[in-house]
Amino acid sequence: MRIDKIEIKSYRSIAHLKFRVNNIGLIVGPNDAGKSNILSAIKLFFDCNAQTTSEDINSITKRTQTDISISFSALNASEQKLLKKWNPGTNPTFMSIRKICEINKKPRYVERNSNNQISPGAIEKFLLGRFLLIPSQRDASEEFANNVGSLFTEFISVRNKKLSEYRLNNMRRDWDNGLARFRKHLNKNLEEIIGKVSVSLGVDELVLETSNSIDNILQCLILNIFNKYGKVPLSRHGHGIQSMLVMALHEALSSSERLLFIALEEPENHLHPNLIHHLMSRFLTKSGSRQWLVSTHSPIIVSHVQVNNIIRIMKDNEGLTCVTEFLNNDKGCLQNKSLKLLNPIRNEVLFADKVILCEGDTECVILPNLGARLGVEYDIVRDNIACVNCEGEAFGDYIKLLNKFKIPWAILCDNAFWQDGKWHKMASSVNLDKEARIIFKRIHPSKGLTFSSVSKILKDKFRTVCLDESIEAVILGNNEKHQRSVAEILKLVCPGKYQDIISSAAKVNKNNLIEVMKKNKPIWAKAISIVIAPEDASDEFKKLLINLKKVKFANSIVYRKPKTEGI
Repeated sequence: MRIDKIEIKSYRSIAHLKFRVNNIGLIVGPNDAGKSNILSAIKLFFDCNAQTTSEDINSITKRTQTDISISFSALNASEQKLLKKWNPGTNPTFMSIRKICEINKKPRYVERNSNNQISPGAIEKFLLGRFLLIPSQRDASEEFANNVGSLFTEFISVRNKKLSEYRLNNMRRDWDNGLARFRKHLNKNLEEIIGKVSVSLGVDELVLETSNSIDNILQCLILNIFNKYGKVPLSRHGHGIQSMLVMALHEALSSSERLLFIALEEPENHLHPNLIHHLMSRFLTKSGSRQWLVSTHSPIIVSHVQVNNIIRIMKDNEGLTCVTEFLNNDKGCLQNKSLKLLNPIRNEVLFADKVILCEGDTECVILPNLGARLGVEYDIVRDNIACVNCEGEAFGDYIKLLNKFKIPWAILCDNAFWQDGKWHKMASSVNLDKEARIIFKRIHPSKGLTFSSVSKILKDKFRTVCLDESIEAVILGNNEKHQRSVAEILKLVCPGKYQDIISSAAKVNKNNLIEVMKKNKPIWAKAISIVIAPEDASDEFKKLLINLKKVKFANSIVYRKPKTEGI
């Protein structure tokens, strides 16, 4: 059995959305976009007894119920036989099931196309044990306790079904032998998880110790971690170690053959980057026949999947959760290019509300960092605007990728890019000329228009900010006091080049400072962002940041009801 598509109607921030599911689905997007609501809705579907309250219904839709539909394919013989009575389709290996949740009422499951209601017994047998949600909040101290609902309790109940009151009574009569047998049984069942966690965390030994009292034996299980520093109780370890332990416990729990679909919420929480790489390699590349749906804010995790497995979540101008997928219609061409375009640094664009495409690293470093120090008026990061280095003038491929995910973008370049005709060629390749066709034809460089007469048109109509001088000249500005401040920083971070160029000049001026900066990209950009006093930043640079915040990005996303045919 596999999941092909998921459709959710009227659940929390979701009015109506649907998306496909591959072996691995990666849900990305800004905070509060609705990623957790999607995972919660899927969990609601697989829990046959779970109901909704009035707070779960999306108020904008004015519906009185939540509908969650999942299309299953590759049903095996026993699954086909179980659902045959309610499956009217000609293909017995495929079935679409809808869960209808009315407020505070017992939910119903129906075959989506015929509305044939599936019996509670059959649907429970079909769905039981198929889905596991690993939440973002993972406290091992709680999960390894024997509290109601803890993972450890679930683990013991799954692995130790024969442990009954009768056995406990026998253990009371023969305490020493009974306790020894119980500990041996526990260690045997926990061998799987202990071994996995030891390897994952790089510790020497994990030991589970129990209480000597039969009455609270399950309440006093203590996991001690042995490493080069000696025995350290679990409760004294940091959140990273505890998070890995909980995920390893989930992994041990998920060894059941019935479990086919696992949702993992923000696995990067509290983890070192190297552990994140290890985690993704372990959980995703070795997933076998299982399907994974992972929500994340980590560019590192994005780098572990192909772009066609990314599901981007955002909110429209009405506050409703929307979804965009990489539905590749370019015969693999754009997908293959995307493997080169994206990396753990550039992957940040998938989490941004807007993106500025830059020619190099200098702009990507200094615009967000120095802008944040200058205050709210100049802070592009506060507006969730990301900068990406297009390595020269390769804007076209990035624009195609961003358009696929409906991410608003704008271009920052120097006016040579426009005057040399490269901007027109790029604009035509991505159909930018169609946005304002008549104006596009009028502003061709061959017409002899000056840059000053066309710069406003580029910004307002074509999402392009062209600098009439280099970014270095903009940073230096025309105020000698500001230039001296930059010169002092250049002298510190690139003394060799500074001395070579400045010593041969009659005096320090803007032109030779620009020469030093161009020959030391982007070494000085981070230093200036951190060291220079906000009052010493040039007026020209401040004006650029304001223009970038005001540039015409793509229009705001408007909610449109997705088509439901074929799910």
